[in-house]
Amino acid sequence: MSNKSRGCSYERQLVDLLHDAGFAAVRVAGSGAMALPCPDIVACRKGTILAIECKTTRKNQVYISDEQIDDLNRYSRIAGAHPFVAVRFSHQEWYFFAPSTIPKTNRSTYVVSRRLVAGNGLTLADLDALAHKGA
Repeated sequence: MSNKSRGCSYERQLVDLLHDAGFAAVRVAGSGAMALPCPDIVACRKGTILAIECKTTRKNQVYISDEQIDDLNRYSRIAGAHPFVAVRFSHQEWYFFAPSTIPKTNRSTYVVSRRLVAGNGLTLADLDALAHKGA
């Protein structure tokens, strides 16, 4: 299975998990391939909109380009959405990060490590609570 197909499969898995948590969620076909800013997943519940960029890896860290974060933030501003980067390391659950909480490397690339997940990443239950508050 190619990296692209594996990524699409994990995105579909996350859409299913969001649906199970009561969100209306869709995977945005072509995200990352078009010139317009576009997240991988858009999820909504009772006025709370989430724009989600997904990353999965077997390694101990995942890197996100400035351009991807800028596009996610730009889309979120236009849509009135809360931007999140969803990260899934092998054999772990999904964790969610607001872009402002993700550290940068010295090359202006964002990095999420397994170490950062412990204690800093939001879980699906945390997103559920955010939507209940009507944030």
